[in-house]
Amino acid sequence: MVAKPYDVCLVSKYDLRLAKHNRTSIVVAIVGADLRVYPTTGRLELCDNLPSAFLINSDDLDFPATKLRYTSYVLDRPSLVPQDRVLKILGKLEGDLKRRFIKHFGLEES
Repeated sequence: MVAKPYDVCLVSKYDLRLAKHNRTSIVVAIVGADLRVYPTTGRLELCDNLPSAFLINSDDLDFPATKLRYTSYVLDRPSLVPQDRVLKILGKLEGDLKRRFIKHFGLEES
């Protein structure tokens, strides 16, 4: 399974706050054999710096394409993970949601 930028994926054993869990993440770049991903959470209290977390609201018009189940927050700490840790590609960022995400994190359109 090959993830591409702006895919929403389930990543195995994502290390967040000293706990390793399967974590939904958004791929932003392919770096060699690894992926640069931003993790998501449904728990607002995990967002260290609230102004820098990105909100993916469940009533956003582009939300269905993500295949997320509920409103989520994208944390502002990207990580590199091996491509083989992607368990499943769930969906992708599209439309205005993708444009706002790119702008929020200062990324480049791919």
